[in-house]
Amino acid sequence: MDGISNDISATIGRRVRSERTVRGWSLAELAERSDVSKAMLSAIERGTTSPTAALLVRIAAAFGMTLSTLIARAEMQGGGVSRKDEQPVWRDPATGYIRRHLSPASQMPLELIRVS
Repeated sequence: MDGISNDISATIGRRVRSERTVRGWSLAELAERSDVSKAMLSAIERGTTSPTAALLVRIAAAFGMTLSTLIARAEMQGGGVSRKDEQPVWRDPATGYIRRHLSPASQMPLELIRVS
C-alpha cells in the first residue's frame, strides 16, 4: 500500500475500533454481527489492510449506519472537541450565563446515537 492508502486505511481502522469500543463490543461480537472474521477486523482496526467496500458495508450495517456515515465519521475523527482558545463563547446578557461551543464547525449534521 502507498502512503495515501495507508493513511486512509489507518483512519478507517481507528473509526471502526472507536465505534466498536463505544458500544462495548469485543472483536468476536462485531465479527458475529458483521459476518467479517475477527482476524480481518483486527487487521482493519490496525490499519494493516485496505478493506473492500463490501466489507465496510457489512461493518457499517452492524453498527446500524451506512457506509457513507462510517467514512464521514472517519474523516471527521480527531476534530471532536476544539481547544479552549478556539471555542466561540457567548454570554447571556440577562443572566450572565456563559456558553461555549465545544466542537468545531462542521457541514455534517449532528447525529446522536443511543448506546445500550
